[in-house]
Amino acid sequence: MVSLYAYAKLNLALEVVGKREDGYHDMDMLMQSVSLCDTLHLKKLESGIWFACNRSDIPCNADNIAFAAAEKFFNFTGIAGGVEISLEKQIPSQAGMAGGSADAAAVLHGLNRLYAANLSVSELCRIGVTLGADVPFCLVGGTAHVTGMGEKVEPAPPLPECFFIIVKPETGISTGAAFQAVDRCQSLQKADAQPVLNAAADRDIKGVALAMCNTFEQVTVLEEVFEIKQKLLESGACGSLMSGSGSAVFGLFSEREMALAAADRLHLFYKDVYFVEPVPYGVKIL
Repeated sequence: MVSLYAYAKLNLALEVVGKREDGYHDMDMLMQSVSLCDTLHLKKLESGIWFACNRSDIPCNADNIAFAAAEKFFNFTGIAGGVEISLEKQIPSQAGMAGGSADAAAVLHGLNRLYAANLSVSELCRIGVTLGADVPFCLVGGTAHVTGMGEKVEPAPPLPECFFIIVKPETGISTGAAFQAVDRCQSLQKADAQPVLNAAADRDIKGVALAMCNTFEQVTVLEEVFEIKQKLLESGACGSLMSGSGSAVFGLFSEREMALAAADRLHLFYKDVYFVEPVPYGVKIL
Protein backbone atom coordinates (compact mmCIF):
# COMPACT_ATOMS: atom_id res chain seq x y z
CA MET A 1 0.00 0.00 0.00
CA VAL A 2 1.14 3.57 -0.66
CA SER A 3 -0.33 6.91 0.47
CA LEU A 4 0.23 10.24 -1.26
CA TYR A 5 -0.56 13.94 -1.08
CA ALA A 6 -1.74 15.50 -4.35
CA TYR A 7 -1.19 19.27 -4.31
CA ALA A 8 -3.32 21.99 -5.90
CA LYS A 9 -1.87 24.55 -8.30
CA LEU A 10 -2.28 28.25 -8.94
CA ASN A 11 -1.59 30.11 -12.18
CA LEU A 12 0.53 33.22 -11.61
CA ALA A 13 0.38 33.82 -15.36
CA LEU A 14 -1.82 32.23 -17.98
CA GLU A 15 -2.02 33.13 -21.65
CA VAL A 16 -4.13 31.18 -24.11
CA VAL A 17 -1.82 31.56 -27.10
CA GLY A 18 -4.19 30.06 -29.67
CA LYS A 19 -6.25 27.09 -30.76
CA ARG A 20 -4.46 24.23 -32.50
CA GLU A 21 -5.67 22.18 -35.47
CA ASP A 22 -6.28 19.20 -33.15
CA GLY A 23 -8.74 21.27 -31.09
CA TYR A 24 -6.45 21.75 -28.11
CA HIS A 25 -4.94 25.11 -27.16
CA ASP A 26 -1.35 26.28 -26.86
CA MET A 27 -0.67 27.90 -23.50
CA ASP A 28 2.03 29.99 -21.83
CA MET A 29 1.88 29.77 -18.03
CA LEU A 30 3.76 30.18 -14.79
CA MET A 31 2.34 27.62 -12.39
CA GLN A 32 2.87 27.10 -8.67
CA SER A 33 2.05 24.11 -6.44
CA VAL A 34 0.50 25.09 -3.10
CA SER A 35 -0.04 23.33 0.21
CA LEU A 36 -3.77 22.58 -0.20
CA CYS A 37 -3.92 18.89 -1.10
CA ASP A 38 -5.98 15.74 -1.56
CA THR A 39 -4.89 12.49 0.07
CA LEU A 40 -4.91 9.18 -1.81
CA HIS A 41 -4.34 5.64 -0.55
CA LEU A 42 -3.48 2.97 -3.14
CA LYS A 43 -3.53 -0.75 -2.39
CA LYS A 44 -2.61 -3.61 -4.72
CA LEU A 45 -5.35 -5.84 -6.07
CA GLU A 46 -4.95 -8.95 -8.20
CA SER A 47 -7.02 -7.31 -10.93
CA GLY A 48 -9.48 -4.50 -11.61
CA ILE A 49 -9.79 -0.96 -10.26
CA TRP A 50 -11.84 -0.18 -7.17
CA PHE A 51 -12.39 3.51 -6.35
CA ALA A 52 -13.93 5.30 -3.37
CA CYS A 53 -14.14 8.96 -2.38
CA ASN A 54 -15.26 10.88 0.70
CA ARG A 55 -17.46 13.16 -1.45
CA SER A 56 -20.68 11.94 -3.03
CA ASP A 57 -20.47 14.40 -5.95
CA ILE A 58 -17.22 12.87 -7.22
CA PRO A 59 -17.65 10.03 -9.78
CA CYS A 60 -16.05 6.74 -8.78
CA ASN A 61 -15.72 5.24 -12.25
CA ALA A 62 -13.90 5.88 -15.53
CA ASP A 63 -15.41 9.39 -15.61
CA ASN A 64 -12.97 10.24 -12.82
CA ILE A 65 -9.54 11.25 -14.16
CA ALA A 66 -7.76 9.45 -11.29
CA PHE A 67 -9.58 6.21 -12.15
CA ALA A 68 -8.66 6.76 -15.82
CA ALA A 69 -5.02 7.31 -14.78
CA ALA A 70 -4.92 3.81 -13.28
CA GLU A 71 -6.31 2.35 -16.50
CA LYS A 72 -3.73 4.23 -18.56
CA PHE A 73 -0.88 3.08 -16.29
CA PHE A 74 -1.74 -0.62 -16.64
CA ASN A 75 -2.24 -0.27 -20.39
CA PHE A 76 1.07 1.58 -20.84
CA THR A 77 3.16 -0.79 -18.72
CA GLY A 78 1.41 -4.05 -19.58
CA ILE A 79 1.50 -4.95 -15.89
CA ALA A 80 -1.10 -7.53 -14.86
CA GLY A 81 -2.58 -6.21 -11.67
CA GLY A 82 -5.16 -3.94 -10.12
CA VAL A 83 -5.53 -1.23 -7.51
CA GLU A 84 -7.87 -0.06 -4.79
CA ILE A 85 -7.92 3.76 -4.66
CA SER A 86 -9.30 5.72 -1.73
CA LEU A 87 -9.51 9.50 -2.28
CA GLU A 88 -9.92 12.09 0.50
CA LYS A 89 -10.89 15.22 -1.41
CA GLN A 90 -9.96 18.71 -0.14
CA ILE A 91 -9.21 20.64 -3.34
CA PRO A 92 -12.45 22.23 -4.61
CA SER A 93 -13.85 21.23 -8.01
CA GLN A 94 -14.36 23.60 -10.97
CA ALA A 95 -11.94 25.99 -9.31
CA GLY A 96 -9.05 26.22 -11.79
CA MET A 97 -6.73 24.54 -9.27
CA ALA A 98 -6.10 21.21 -11.07
CA GLY A 99 -7.71 19.10 -8.35
CA GLY A 100 -8.54 16.24 -10.70
CA SER A 101 -5.20 16.46 -12.50
CA ALA A 102 -3.37 16.38 -9.17
CA ASP A 103 -5.21 13.18 -8.22
CA ALA A 104 -4.34 11.60 -11.59
CA ALA A 105 -0.67 12.53 -11.11
CA ALA A 106 -0.71 10.98 -7.63
CA VAL A 107 -2.20 7.74 -8.99
CA LEU A 108 0.53 7.53 -11.65
CA HIS A 109 3.27 8.22 -9.08
CA GLY A 110 1.73 5.78 -6.61
CA LEU A 111 1.30 2.91 -9.07
CA ASN A 112 4.84 3.46 -10.32
CA ARG A 113 6.06 2.95 -6.74
CA LEU A 114 3.57 0.22 -5.81
CA TYR A 115 4.45 -1.95 -8.81
CA ALA A 116 8.15 -0.96 -9.00
CA ALA A 117 7.63 -0.04 -12.66
CA ASN A 118 10.61 2.35 -12.62
CA LEU A 119 9.03 4.73 -15.12
CA SER A 120 10.84 8.07 -15.40
CA VAL A 121 9.03 11.36 -14.76
CA SER A 122 9.20 11.92 -18.52
CA GLU A 123 7.42 8.61 -19.16
CA LEU A 124 4.81 9.40 -16.51
CA CYS A 125 4.24 12.76 -18.21
CA ARG A 126 3.71 10.98 -21.53
CA ILE A 127 0.86 9.09 -19.91
CA GLY A 128 -0.31 12.16 -18.03
CA VAL A 129 -0.77 14.46 -21.00
CA THR A 130 -3.23 11.97 -22.52
CA LEU A 131 -5.39 12.45 -19.42
CA GLY A 132 -5.31 16.23 -19.12
CA ALA A 133 -3.19 19.27 -19.90
CA ASP A 134 -2.39 19.99 -16.21
CA VAL A 135 -1.27 16.46 -15.33
CA PRO A 136 2.38 16.84 -16.50
CA PHE A 137 2.80 19.93 -14.30
CA CYS A 138 1.20 18.13 -11.34
CA LEU A 139 3.71 15.29 -11.82
CA VAL A 140 6.63 17.77 -11.69
CA GLY A 141 5.21 20.41 -9.35
CA GLY A 142 6.91 23.32 -7.63
CA THR A 143 7.33 26.48 -9.70
CA ALA A 144 7.36 25.89 -13.45
CA HIS A 145 7.04 27.56 -16.84
CA VAL A 146 4.50 25.48 -18.77
CA THR A 147 3.97 25.77 -22.53
CA GLY A 148 2.49 23.82 -25.44
CA MET A 149 -0.81 22.25 -24.45
CA GLY A 150 0.71 21.66 -21.02
CA GLU A 151 3.22 18.95 -21.91
CA LYS A 152 6.30 21.22 -21.83
CA VAL A 153 7.21 21.78 -18.18
CA GLU A 154 10.39 23.68 -17.36
CA PRO A 155 11.23 24.12 -13.65
CA ALA A 156 11.58 27.79 -12.68
CA PRO A 157 13.34 29.36 -9.68
CA PRO A 158 11.20 28.97 -6.55
CA LEU A 159 9.28 31.98 -5.29
CA PRO A 160 10.63 33.89 -2.29
CA GLU A 161 8.68 33.48 0.94
CA CYS A 162 5.06 34.37 0.28
CA PHE A 163 1.55 33.32 1.17
CA PHE A 164 -1.73 32.90 -0.67
CA ILE A 165 -5.34 33.27 0.37
CA ILE A 166 -7.64 31.36 -1.97
CA VAL A 167 -11.38 32.00 -2.11
CA LYS A 168 -13.65 29.61 -4.01
CA PRO A 169 -17.14 31.00 -4.68
CA GLU A 170 -20.06 28.56 -4.64
CA THR A 171 -20.42 28.74 -8.42
CA GLY A 172 -17.84 26.75 -10.38
CA ILE A 173 -16.66 27.28 -13.94
CA SER A 174 -16.42 24.57 -16.60
CA THR A 175 -12.99 24.50 -18.23
CA GLY A 176 -14.52 23.59 -21.59
CA ALA A 177 -16.96 26.50 -21.43
CA ALA A 178 -14.12 28.87 -20.50
CA PHE A 179 -12.09 27.83 -23.56
CA GLN A 180 -15.16 28.25 -25.76
CA ALA A 181 -15.58 31.79 -24.43
CA VAL A 182 -11.94 32.57 -25.27
CA ASP A 183 -12.37 31.17 -28.79
CA ARG A 184 -15.43 33.36 -29.37
CA CYS A 185 -13.82 36.57 -28.12
CA GLN A 186 -12.25 38.77 -30.80
CA SER A 187 -10.74 41.48 -28.57
CA LEU A 188 -8.56 39.75 -26.00
CA GLN A 189 -5.62 41.64 -24.54
CA LYS A 190 -2.30 39.77 -24.45
CA ALA A 191 -1.70 38.15 -21.06
CA ASP A 192 2.09 38.21 -21.21
CA ALA A 193 3.69 35.65 -18.90
CA GLN A 194 7.25 36.94 -19.40
CA PRO A 195 7.12 39.87 -16.92
CA VAL A 196 5.86 37.46 -14.26
CA LEU A 197 8.67 35.02 -15.07
CA ASN A 198 11.22 37.84 -14.90
CA ALA A 199 9.96 39.08 -11.54
CA ALA A 200 9.92 35.53 -10.15
CA ALA A 201 13.51 34.99 -11.34
CA ASP A 202 14.48 38.25 -9.57
CA ARG A 203 12.71 36.99 -6.41
CA ASP A 204 10.61 40.17 -6.51
CA ILE A 205 7.30 39.06 -5.02
CA LYS A 206 5.64 42.45 -5.42
CA GLY A 207 6.79 42.53 -9.03
CA VAL A 208 5.17 39.10 -9.50
CA ALA A 209 1.95 40.40 -7.95
CA LEU A 210 1.81 43.44 -10.22
CA ALA A 211 2.51 41.41 -13.39
CA MET A 212 0.13 38.48 -12.76
CA CYS A 213 -2.28 37.91 -15.65
CA ASN A 214 -4.87 35.44 -16.90
CA THR A 215 -6.61 35.33 -20.28
CA PHE A 216 -9.63 33.57 -18.76
CA GLU A 217 -10.30 36.53 -16.47
CA GLN A 218 -11.11 38.61 -19.53
CA VAL A 219 -14.00 36.35 -20.54
CA THR A 220 -15.47 35.23 -17.21
CA VAL A 221 -19.05 36.31 -16.59
CA LEU A 222 -18.90 35.46 -12.89
CA GLU A 223 -19.08 38.83 -11.11
CA GLU A 224 -18.05 37.23 -7.81
CA VAL A 225 -14.53 36.82 -9.23
CA PHE A 226 -14.06 40.58 -9.33
CA GLU A 227 -15.78 41.12 -5.97
CA ILE A 228 -13.38 38.65 -4.35
CA LYS A 229 -10.38 40.27 -6.04
CA GLN A 230 -11.40 43.64 -4.64
CA LYS A 231 -11.85 42.27 -1.13
CA LEU A 232 -8.44 40.58 -1.24
CA LEU A 233 -6.74 43.79 -2.38
CA GLU A 234 -8.56 45.77 0.33
CA SER A 235 -7.27 43.17 2.82
CA GLY A 236 -3.64 43.87 1.92
CA ALA A 237 -2.86 41.50 -0.95
CA CYS A 238 -0.01 42.66 -3.18
CA GLY A 239 -2.02 41.34 -6.13
CA SER A 240 -5.00 39.12 -6.89
CA LEU A 241 -5.94 36.87 -9.79
CA MET A 242 -8.38 34.17 -10.84
CA SER A 243 -6.58 30.82 -11.11
CA GLY A 244 -6.81 28.83 -14.32
CA SER A 245 -10.27 28.86 -15.86
CA GLY A 246 -11.75 29.72 -12.45
CA SER A 247 -13.68 30.13 -10.33
CA ALA A 248 -11.16 30.24 -7.45
CA VAL A 249 -9.48 33.60 -6.86
CA PHE A 250 -6.28 34.08 -4.88
CA GLY A 251 -4.47 36.95 -3.23
CA LEU A 252 -0.68 37.02 -2.99
CA PHE A 253 0.74 38.28 0.32
CA SER A 254 4.30 38.99 1.40
CA GLU A 255 3.50 38.77 5.13
CA ARG A 256 2.00 35.79 6.97
CA GLU A 257 0.08 37.78 9.58
CA MET A 258 -1.55 39.98 6.97
CA ALA A 259 -2.57 36.90 5.00
CA LEU A 260 -4.09 35.24 8.06
CA ALA A 261 -6.00 38.41 8.93
CA ALA A 262 -7.29 38.55 5.34
CA ALA A 263 -8.48 34.93 5.61
CA ASP A 264 -10.44 35.80 8.76
CA ARG A 265 -12.06 38.76 6.96
CA LEU A 266 -12.93 36.79 3.83
CA HIS A 267 -14.50 34.04 5.95
CA LEU A 268 -17.20 36.58 6.86
CA PHE A 269 -18.33 36.57 3.22
CA TYR A 270 -17.37 33.15 1.80
CA LYS A 271 -17.40 29.57 3.07
CA ASP A 272 -14.40 28.19 1.16
CA VAL A 273 -11.34 30.22 2.14
CA TYR A 274 -7.86 28.67 2.27
CA PHE A 275 -4.52 29.89 3.62
CA VAL A 276 -1.74 28.18 1.64
CA GLU A 277 1.97 28.42 0.95
CA PRO A 278 4.09 27.41 -2.06
CA VAL A 279 5.40 23.83 -2.03
CA PRO A 280 8.25 22.44 -4.18
CA TYR A 281 6.43 19.33 -5.44
CA GLY A 282 3.16 18.32 -7.07
CA VAL A 283 2.91 14.89 -5.44
CA LYS A 284 4.44 13.65 -2.19
CA ILE A 285 4.62 9.99 -1.20
CA LEU A 286 4.05 9.60 2.55
